[in-house]
Amino acid sequence: FKTKVNNVIVANKISSDNTEKVAIDSGAKVLSNNYLGYGHAIRTGINHSKADIIVLVESDGTFRSSDLEKIINCLMDNDAVQGTRTNPSYIQDRSEMNRAKIFFNKLYGNLISFLWPKNKTLLSDVGCTYRAFWRTKYNEIKKNIVSDSAAFAPELTIEFINRGFRLIEIPVNYYPRNMGISKISGTYFQAAKTALKMLKIILLKRLLYFFKK
Repeated sequence: FKTKVNNVIVANKISSDNTEKVAIDSGAKVLSNNYLGYGHAIRTGINHSKADIIVLVESDGTFRSSDLEKIINCLMDNDAVQGTRTNPSYIQDRSEMNRAKIFFNKLYGNLISFLWPKNKTLLSDVGCTYRAFWRTKYNEIKKNIVSDSAAFAPELTIEFINRGFRLIEIPVNYYPRNMGISKISGTYFQAAKTALKMLKIILLKRLLYFFKK
């Protein structure tokens, strides 16, 4: 990614391997801390960036910078662009995007589309972490973001929708992990726990905005 963006920021949760050294040696800015979870780490990284466009991506090799050009092109006409890993043509062999994960991501995406009918995009992958958005738009919603966990992903989507921003979803390639073990969906228990956290934030956000009206 460093050949396609101005700066790479790595939010590193005091890992026991050489993540920090490898990232620094490769030219990244590393923010090491005992983060509470995915959302906490990502929000910290965003706050340390001065870029006009923020790109979020996993560092486990599941995503590729080759998809970034089309994401940025789409962003020129929108406020936020997020990837979807549910199109079979883009899911590479031996990746961890199995039928259960596809089902629940589509289910939650449809749930958000149903609960927020003003949203024009039919969502299919609320958990996809490969996305880009304008900093100015994020600054308008960041005070409403509360998730420290993986629920940050659907919450970010919901907050963009609540604000009336134009958000679209496009397919991105999804590859097998080439390093590390996921603490979010590495086991069935972790995947189920993450799914419940996502469902909780979706329902909570809908309830809160219902009373605000």
